[in-house]
Amino acid sequence: MAFPQNPVQDIFFEITRQTVAGASSLPIAQNLAGISVQAAEFWTRPVWRLGQENPLYLIELYYPEKTNVIDLTYASVNAGQVAETKTDDEIPEWVDPDGLAEKFTAEEGEEPVDVAEQMLESMDNRDEGGIVEGQDDDSSEPKEASFTDKDGRLRRFSFGDEHFSVREKDGIKTMTDSADGLVVRRTIDTNNHLLKQERFKIGSSSRSLTLVSAREYAYHDGEKLPYRLVEEQVEAKKRVVTEYDENGLSVLQETAHYVYPDKNDKKHKDDPPKLVRDRKKMWTYDGEKRLTAEEAITYLYSKTATGKEKIEEEVIKKEFRYGGAGKSPDSSYYENGELRIRTVYESENVYNETMYFDGGFTVLTRYENGIKRMEIISIDGTEIRRRTFEN
Repeated sequence: MAFPQNPVQDIFFEITRQTVAGASSLPIAQNLAGISVQAAEFWTRPVWRLGQENPLYLIELYYPEKTNVIDLTYASVNAGQVAETKTDDEIPEWVDPDGLAEKFTAEEGEEPVDVAEQMLESMDNRDEGGIVEGQDDDSSEPKEASFTDKDGRLRRFSFGDEHFSVREKDGIKTMTDSADGLVVRRTIDTNNHLLKQERFKIGSSSRSLTLVSAREYAYHDGEKLPYRLVEEQVEAKKRVVTEYDENGLSVLQETAHYVYPDKNDKKHKDDPPKLVRDRKKMWTYDGEKRLTAEEAITYLYSKTATGKEKIEEEVIKKEFRYGGAGKSPDSSYYENGELRIRTVYESENVYNETMYFDGGFTVLTRYENGIKRMEIISIDGTEIRRRTFEN
């Protein structure tokens, strides 16, 4: 056997690879005492770095010539069974954007993988594991590579700066994709329900991923459509809760923002943030799933002269009536219970729009084929001016 040029480094790498992937191209690595699983997992943590086409394992930062060797071992058709990976409390649970936390160990009695042969076969597109699609390093086009698991299923795909990965555990699928400095992770249950969608900003490494927003969906048993969506807009410090009917139509949405305690207030600086209501929207529909009413309540906050908090409500409501002369519905628009605009169709392309102002002042405008044709101004029902408009 040819002795490696850097025996200590190569042996350490192969021992780590043998521990986490169950295979090594260096036979001596299989006969040594090895290292603990925890230590091996520390060295094989995925590290996401800007400028890198794929996340690297920590050990690959120290041995760049070994890049992709461990991934190719995982992807081998002889790699064996999936072993559960322990988590380190120092690393947030969402750090694993490329889905590389699944480790493979070799079946008893199997031969070690010949990585050199595996790589050559992968580049020839002859095997079902490893890089199944790729490009020459000299290509000016964005580089493309895909990795499969031991069963030949897609595990990771990259094209230039865009990356996609998929993993499954206990029937729960996690799909992760990244591009333009963002990572999106989706969690799907055994019924193909989207349970959660998270968006992260990529920092200088996976340790500096920043959660931007998270959506969580809830479903009734046996239903395909969600009845509730909770969205945490972390950057905007907002929370949006939407409820749906059995047809998947929005019926209620409540928006609120978080107010954090003053850090200079020693008494309350450690208090949890308060959730303050901003807006509530409600929708109603007829038996044909047509929108019949939309109402929005905006909460306005101020303080009285004595410093007491004052909350006011601004209510906007729209009503729609079907079965009139036009294809579009007639409609009414209200502000705090006061009718402000009414639209009535005379035919498919002709309608009258009346605007109501305080003091009994009204303006009726007639439109034909979207063109303003006439305007009538009245006070308390008495016409005071009329104008017509030509082409």
